[in-house]
Amino acid sequence: RAVLERLGRDEPLRRATGEKARAWAEAAFSLEQYVQALGPLVEATAAAAPWRAASDSAAFEMGLIGLSADDPAVARIGALLDELTGLDAGGTSSEQTA
Repeated sequence: RAVLERLGRDEPLRRATGEKARAWAEAAFSLEQYVQALGPLVEATAAAAPWRAASDSAAFEMGLIGLSADDPAVARIGALLDELTGLDAGGTSSEQTA
């Protein structure tokens, strides 16, 4: 509270603090920072696409033959898909989790 009261009384300090805060925000939330943070997310999403497609197809087919989500065959098929795609159910590369 004392810091806020001091800022309220001291215009040069308030201005300097505001300028420093603005410079920090512009650097921390720049387009370059956004792109660097977004890159790994885009890569993970693209890597997970094959798993999602295979999973969706398998789920559809299992539903057609009457398998419920708690059927042991569903877990075995899921494990096989994980092994084949190199991804876990969350779409994470098994290399990233090891």
